[in-house]
Amino acid sequence: MHNYQSLEVEKVSEARSEMDSGTARCIHQTLDMAISSGAGAADIVLAESESRSLKAQKGKISENKISASRIMGLRVEKNGRVGLSYSESLLEKDLRTMVEMALSNTQFTKEDPSRGIHSRASEALLPDCSAQYCPEAEQSSLEEKEALTLSLESEPLARDARVQVVPYNGFGESRSGHYVANSNGVFCYERSRGYNCYTYVLMEEGGVKADYGESSMARRFADLDPEFCVSEALAEATMLLGAKPIAGGNYDVIFSPEALASLLSCFEVMFSGFAAKTKTNPMRDKLGLSIASEKLQIIDMPRYRDSLHMQFFDSEGLVPRDLMLIENGMLKNFYHNCETAKYFGVESNARGARSAGGNLGTAGNCLLIVPDRGGADMRSGRFLEVQELSGLHSGCDATSGDFSLPCTGRLYQNGEVLQGVRDVTLAGNFYKMLQQISAVGSELKSTGGKSFFTPDLRFSGLTVAG
Repeated sequence: MHNYQSLEVEKVSEARSEMDSGTARCIHQTLDMAISSGAGAADIVLAESESRSLKAQKGKISENKISASRIMGLRVEKNGRVGLSYSESLLEKDLRTMVEMALSNTQFTKEDPSRGIHSRASEALLPDCSAQYCPEAEQSSLEEKEALTLSLESEPLARDARVQVVPYNGFGESRSGHYVANSNGVFCYERSRGYNCYTYVLMEEGGVKADYGESSMARRFADLDPEFCVSEALAEATMLLGAKPIAGGNYDVIFSPEALASLLSCFEVMFSGFAAKTKTNPMRDKLGLSIASEKLQIIDMPRYRDSLHMQFFDSEGLVPRDLMLIENGMLKNFYHNCETAKYFGVESNARGARSAGGNLGTAGNCLLIVPDRGGADMRSGRFLEVQELSGLHSGCDATSGDFSLPCTGRLYQNGEVLQGVRDVTLAGNFYKMLQQISAVGSELKSTGGKSFFTPDLRFSGLTVAG
């Protein structure tokens, strides 16, 4: 199908030592409490995190914030109905109240034969992800982290006199744990660790202002790239200072990975089995049909080796495998949890998703668009490279596919930059746009967060209003 590598998971008999045994006991006791109180079945999602954030202003550390959170979400099934509740306290009295509320809430939900708690222990794996996904904390000192943070403000100011201020900058580190368990014997635990830094510059020249920000993310402190943040923020802000509108008309467009990821996220309902069940997925009746150019192939890869956001099990405790969503332009699969799979009479592909305080839905994890190894000519003629889109929440209609969004970028002619572009609006229909791919690049690129991987895609005939 493809030659991109995913991490595999191994079945192990017990949770690793890093797991809080007290939290595990609390989860089991809560499940027992729910069953003894009248629930036919119950499941739990528990998320916990610890984080530190640093910010700099006027050459000093202006924020050193440490925070922690823990929230348990309970879902119970009783008489064919499902009820939810959650608690930020793990005291027994508060957990008992949570159980009572979840059971009480079942009377306010509709009876649905497909809803319920279906995953079982024999189907669930507890992964050992520690080596690849959650490396041990490095011996980096607070002084090193503060020095990095201060440089994110001082370096842009020192390098370019046009920088008026660095309004946003910072460093962050976090460690999180995630539990999924149910009364059918499922018990899964995973942990993760991550670091990030960012800087955002505001430039002014000749009365014209421009701003831009860039970030770096990594699993290890030593792998952060503050130099990339500073140099890219300065370069893009400089480009925007000289940018201007272009004549309205139809243009070929290539999106940056960040811009394409943000646009695709507005229309990802097209892959949702939950939205197909509720009849809000516009592609509900298109499964097995051609919906895009035959050049397009999209895979959801929960454990792609280069991703910083891996998923070892879903919110029902099942292990997701690579899932082809679009193959040679054909819509191959929807995201399914156990409930949507039962509704449509198919197998779950372990894309169950819910927060501790939310309902069960479906979601993917890391999308990868397959490059064209033939090396298509991407940069001949005139085209617009879109670097950034804004107004995504108000400018996109996921049902119709229509979008109209302010954008910035560069206008190219045969690979040479003609000018920077700003103060224009890009418009089109996303579902039609998928059919207008004229070329696919050979080099795989990623967003800064490394949760979306794509080659350059050249779309023809999008409308630009100057």
